[in-house]
Amino acid sequence: MYRDVSVLTRRPIAHRGYHDASNPENSLGAFALAVNNNFYIELDIQLSKDKEIMVFHDLDLERMTGVKGFLHDYTLAELQQFKLANTDYTIPTLKEVLDLVNKQTLIVVELKDYKPDNEELVDKAIAMLREYKGLFVVKSFNPLIMNMFLKKAPDFIRGQLVCSFKGEKSLSIFSKFLLKNLLTNFLSKPDFISTDYNYYTSRIRKLHKKGLCVICWTVRDSEIYKKTHELFDNVIFENFDPTTVKVAKKISR
Repeated sequence: MYRDVSVLTRRPIAHRGYHDASNPENSLGAFALAVNNNFYIELDIQLSKDKEIMVFHDLDLERMTGVKGFLHDYTLAELQQFKLANTDYTIPTLKEVLDLVNKQTLIVVELKDYKPDNEELVDKAIAMLREYKGLFVVKSFNPLIMNMFLKKAPDFIRGQLVCSFKGEKSLSIFSKFLLKNLLTNFLSKPDFISTDYNYYTSRIRKLHKKGLCVICWTVRDSEIYKKTHELFDNVIFENFDPTTVKVAKKISR
């Protein structure tokens, strides 16, 4: 039997916030827009050089800030000097985001996999999220990170991220096989699966049919949203407003 995670399915999930050109991904502006539009929020966390929890997707800073180097090589004070996508927004801390959201919507917290920091990131996230009184879930591609949550915070709702891992050079063929087939679920014991919307395999379908919640990422247009809304329990989206899309009833499992 799986835990009831129906709370995760009630509103569309804005990928890195409800971002646009003026409010970049993972910015306080994008998160405020998500709250104001009644969407759930998905975001990414990793640690700065001085071990502050930062909300930022890429390990490398250049795409979003124009600054070369990795986030974990800079302190909080240094990171907050860098502007996101030529706006006035800077990289927020998780604490800043939690204060902004203030229990108004559910937050899907993805932990980035940077192995020297993984356990410290988990410990710091647990401590901060324990203090937060709003709704949240955690997820990661790394089942060992989810295993840490299982051991240290078993009450937290856990999600296992999955995809084909095609082109992922940092993983061995064997590791890819285990991960893409969810053969490490005995480690993470996930309450939900978060899969690439193009990766709905027979293994995932079987788990879905048995009652495991399956959400998908990242849908970027309304036509794909119509299909994925029917198939999955929820959809992580960006670049359009899913509330304007006329959708059919969900497919019965």
